[in-house]
Amino acid sequence: MFEPKDIESLLILFNISKKKDVIKYCKDLTIHQSDFVALILGAQAGALEPYKYANHFSDKIPEHLYPKDDERAAISENGVGPLRGKSKKAINKVFQLFKDRRCLAAHLFFTADYKYWHMFYFDQRDNEINENHWKEGPHIHYLSDLWPQYKLPNIWQRVLKDETNFGSTLHIRFLNHDVERP
Repeated sequence: MFEPKDIESLLILFNISKKKDVIKYCKDLTIHQSDFVALILGAQAGALEPYKYANHFSDKIPEHLYPKDDERAAISENGVGPLRGKSKKAINKVFQLFKDRRCLAAHLFFTADYKYWHMFYFDQRDNEINENHWKEGPHIHYLSDLWPQYKLPNIWQRVLKDETNFGSTLHIRFLNHDVERP
């Protein structure tokens, strides 16, 4: 079990009052999973007053990747040996499912008046070491009240609909301790 080491770096982030300073600070910031979990648990326990906590999790699988009944039946009818016909199609769908599904996690820390808020979100692809869309590798997305074009109620409604293409979020390095460190 990994112990939180640097939760203070996250609390510092919450106290920066200018967007340009947040951008500069996040360039060198690495969020460790244990620190992030400690932050969440602290918020849930009420220890981050005045911040409250909300989250959203979803697992979206494209409808066309669910094997149909006849494809599933073909797998059992195929028997031992090379896959043929519909059984091959069904297995290909299952493998594609793992590539195309989206497991979203969003974590929101906010004040009751919505004046101050910090949102972190990611999906399983953001934590990939290889073939990550960010050149720095595993990361978490960050957005806050310092982005004047975004208002919390609107942003959170979009997240609840699994819409997270905000265009101008920060990428922050994220160390998932379940992954072996280099």
